[in-house]
Amino acid sequence: AAAAAAAAAAADGGGERSEAIVVAKPKAAPKLADEREDFDWTGDGRPFRLAHGRAARVCYDAASQRKERVRLALAQLRGQEEMKFGINEEDTQRYGHEVVRHIGPYTPYGGLSERGRSHRAALPEVRPRFRDFVVRRLAENVSLLAACSEGGGGLRMASLGSGELLFELELVERLRARTGMRIERICLIDRAYRQPHVNTRRALREFADWQRCAAQLVGHEPAEVLAFGSLMDFFKAAERGGRAAGCHLLVHCDAPWPGALEDA
Repeated sequence: AAAAAAAAAAADGGGERSEAIVVAKPKAAPKLADEREDFDWTGDGRPFRLAHGRAARVCYDAASQRKERVRLALAQLRGQEEMKFGINEEDTQRYGHEVVRHIGPYTPYGGLSERGRSHRAALPEVRPRFRDFVVRRLAENVSLLAACSEGGGGLRMASLGSGELLFELELVERLRARTGMRIERICLIDRAYRQPHVNTRRALREFADWQRCAAQLVGHEPAEVLAFGSLMDFFKAAERGGRAAGCHLLVHCDAPWPGALEDA
């Protein structure tokens, strides 16, 4: 399979506004009467946890304005509308460091977040530049696009150290919008997924819900979402014939090394 790897914040682009403001704790996701568990949270999560997602949960509490809110969220993720971010004081106390989340009424991904040295409040342009670099490189790779479309398939990608998935949510939606490709499979790899706490579970569920919702909006089959609790588990599943085999794109965000700034 074709391979494309991206592991540094590089190239031009970006420009979203990041506002380091204190916001209220995101509301808990609404419960539906017939809600099922999308992940089996029992056991050790090996080799992976499989997400199904439910489009009906996205912006469920917006009631009659649901369609409008969903389309606004889609436009924000694609860069067509402004997307604001904030720092939650309660998150800072809980984790011992700043956590950046999307803010806004009825946000369908308030449970997703990013942290680390390059989060948007600290370095507002780094992650958007990295995101745009990845999107542009894939969009310009004609042979890769052809390989992804073979046999009615789609893009298969993996993200290492994906955490609570805010960056991955943006990246996937920009790839879908720019290339028009179906997203076939998303492998998420983070040790936090082995025995995830409640916030990580919410992030995984909201991510999976959005993938199903966004796919429906553009008439695609939804992506398969696999959550791995270790790199070795992913490595084994990515062997020929494995469930995670044949990824076209491997992303590792916020992976600094000496000289990384100069390379960017």
